[in-house]
Amino acid sequence: MYDFLSIVINAFGILGIIMSIVSIYIIGRDLIITNIISNSFLIIFFVLLSTQIILQKKSQLTEILQSMISVFLTIIFLLFSLFLKISYQERISKNNVYTGYRLISNASTFLLIIEMFVFYGATQTNEFKTTHLIPNYYNLFLVILSLINIVLISVVGIMLKYFYTDG
Repeated sequence: MYDFLSIVINAFGILGIIMSIVSIYIIGRDLIITNIISNSFLIIFFVLLSTQIILQKKSQLTEILQSMISVFLTIIFLLFSLFLKISYQERISKNNVYTGYRLISNASTFLLIIEMFVFYGATQTNEFKTTHLIPNYYNLFLVILSLINIVLISVVGIMLKYFYTDG
């Protein structure tokens, strides 16, 4: 059961990463669709992974929640990013956005990809394999990356709401 679930979880993560990378090179209406799908895949990945870790409870719940803070922050980032992409899809697809939007949005996507690779590295450690907890040093690094990403997506939100062009 858990082997099949792990394959499904990893598939969502890999598809999310691939679509995030592809979204850096796309413009127009396809960009919005790709971003929405990639964010959705990554949200599903993190929610399923969190559920699997909690169900395999080999530690106390407080230790699990402490270890998963970076995952929760990443889910918050992805939900906020998804909300912005859906709310301002017309403006983004018609490229009626501030010129710095694309740069900061791509930087955020790049940080998300780094987060995914660091997270993958954390899941390959012996500590994670025995306790199903993200090691503290990985967790701290992931929290820092997640907070930077939340700041970047907040700047993107400000750009989308207050700085737009007529095309």
